[in-house]
Amino acid sequence: MKKIIFQILLFFISISPFILSNYLLFLKDPPIWPDEPVFLNMANNLVTIGKLAMNIVGDPNAEQSGGGYPPLYFYILGVWTSTFGNSIETVRSMSLLLAFFSLLVFFLLANKIFNNFRLAAIGTFILSLDVHFSRSSRTGRMEILTFFFFLLSILLLLCAQKSKKFFWYLFSGFAAALATLSHAAGFVAPIVLMVGELTVPENNRKKLCKILILIIPTVLLNLIWIVSKKGSVDFIASAFSIQFQDKASKIPYIFVLFQSDFSWCLLFLAYATIIATSLILLIKFFKREHLFILTGSIVSAMFVIFGKEGGYIIYLQPFIVLNIIYVLTKRVELINETAKIGIVCLALIVIVSYINIQFFNNDNIGITRSGVNSIWDSKNYNYHQFSNEIAEKLPKNKNLTLFLSAAPDPYFDLVKNSQYRIYEMVSPSAPLSDSLYKKLLDSTDYIIFTWIPHQYLADYINKNKEEFIHVGQEDTYQATIVKLKPLKDRI
Repeated sequence: MKKIIFQILLFFISISPFILSNYLLFLKDPPIWPDEPVFLNMANNLVTIGKLAMNIVGDPNAEQSGGGYPPLYFYILGVWTSTFGNSIETVRSMSLLLAFFSLLVFFLLANKIFNNFRLAAIGTFILSLDVHFSRSSRTGRMEILTFFFFLLSILLLLCAQKSKKFFWYLFSGFAAALATLSHAAGFVAPIVLMVGELTVPENNRKKLCKILILIIPTVLLNLIWIVSKKGSVDFIASAFSIQFQDKASKIPYIFVLFQSDFSWCLLFLAYATIIATSLILLIKFFKREHLFILTGSIVSAMFVIFGKEGGYIIYLQPFIVLNIIYVLTKRVELINETAKIGIVCLALIVIVSYINIQFFNNDNIGITRSGVNSIWDSKNYNYHQFSNEIAEKLPKNKNLTLFLSAAPDPYFDLVKNSQYRIYEMVSPSAPLSDSLYKKLLDSTDYIIFTWIPHQYLADYINKNKEEFIHVGQEDTYQATIVKLKPLKDRI
């Protein structure tokens, strides 16, 4: 009993950075992003009308099919918000809960590999410091749900390999399948499982049988989902085609980060050195579990590079942390004192970089452009105060149609006013045609923006603005409200 209490206490100590960062930055970093109200709208529609529709975007195709998103996150979010309400706190608290369980799964996973709860606690502590994990834990998106099933599938695979029982392989395969039904990035899970099983030294027939058990649930559940879409299959294919075309022209986000700031550059160089060190140590002190860590690192790194999205970096982080624990455990077996010191320094570089990036020197690119730069100025940023300031600038007791292109997005507070009809901006990667965009904006009385994702929106504002109203001050959230001309006077 005392041992169990000690392990529970150890786990909660190890997630203290997670608790601290969410206490300080829950609604602040990242800022409330336009995806969050859109995904809430889709989840509510799925629960109420049984249709994955995003009818606050103003795109007729999106209203019909929901853009071809895998449905699992929306089912869970819909049930969650139906039970606890539609506030931004409720939406983000679900991600927070999933992040907590992800850390618990990682704690058990690290202990399963290293058979040491203290090492598992060190690894969990490092992961909870990671800025990508932390931001995903307080964002109303599906990445953290996908991450949870990704980690769970790996833990169950290790249970299967140690117990030699086939039902564990089946559970692992279903966890991976649920990752793919949460987000397309979840396909990294069955790939990592297959690579992990290939590292097991056994005859090819058994290996093939186990791999099939791991991947059949993914194939089966995704086929059921696609068949259930019936007439929307063409639209799903079109949506994925647009996403692939958009990615083709992008620079991998991990490279953007590498070039953006010395902290990121140093961190990624430390990652590469840790993986290289892990490879050298694996050759010298071979153990199959550590081969799995290394191959998982390589697969995840390739996925991050070719997937190109910032949100995908989270799938690399568990393997980076496991590599750190591995090289630290092998440090004592090395003879060269310089190598021993170097390994400790690498681990410290990662930990200090995580603390610096998350709490003191937040990067100012991508989604954090509208957010806080450090915990020191976080007290100046208040989402509800910002939303109320916007509401104060709008006419009272009047039916209005609003178009939002803002981060933080004031939707969650503005939607409480039943006199407002609100449209969210369309995804920058899949803009509307000019005619549909004009039809949408012609129905709008006010545009509220912090950024302009499309040239057509900028042109429309320039031609049809009647008044600019500024909201916010320096070192706080800021936005511009555009009062548009009467419809008869618009160009």
